[in-house]
Amino acid sequence: MFPHIFPFGLGGFENRERRAPINMHAHVKHLLNLDNTLPQTDNSFSFVAMNILQRRATAKSAQFKVKSASYDRAAELLSSVEASACDSVIERSKAGRGYVAPQTPEEKALFELLDKINVIASGVPGSPATKVKMRNEIRGLIHWLGSPALFITLNPADLHSPIFCHFAGLKVDLDSSCPELPSNFERKLLLSKNPAAAARFFHAIMRAFIDVVIDMD
Repeated sequence: MFPHIFPFGLGGFENRERRAPINMHAHVKHLLNLDNTLPQTDNSFSFVAMNILQRRATAKSAQFKVKSASYDRAAELLSSVEASACDSVIERSKAGRGYVAPQTPEEKALFELLDKINVIASGVPGSPATKVKMRNEIRGLIHWLGSPALFITLNPADLHSPIFCHFAGLKVDLDSSCPELPSNFERKLLLSKNPAAAARFFHAIMRAFIDVVIDMD
């Protein structure tokens, strides 16, 4: 996979021959922060790596939540539901693109099971459970520190920033008050090809705002 990024089969993820072991998350982060923009500009590398990391996080952290009154019934349904019922519901859902009503006793048992359990995946970035967790943290901070006196929404303009161009691999004179930048179209093209550089720019600006303007560690 990705021979142009890992030539000769060297440097791949979680290589057991590596002297110092490194997990896949840290390895991907390292590749997306290299001065060599090849991993950043690849059309599929970021999506494939993110998909693998999310699936792994889901498999490791996802849990079922069941009400105590429904525990015995949920356990019975979980042990009796057939995989064929799941496949049938999925296929009809793809064909109809809408709500699918259960038709067989096995499908009715599947729907009853789904109604009795909730999937908790607060450790998976971007999942609904993660968003709920973050909202609860905000509510806790408001309860502890009080309501915020000032609310600010920042929107760093990466398209017009020489810092973004620098992160994208262009040679830009950052010491100049008015550095020479590519045309507007070329910057848009650069932004679409290298979203990792835009993410690095956003993180750098937000980190500078928190450390310098707000002065909060």
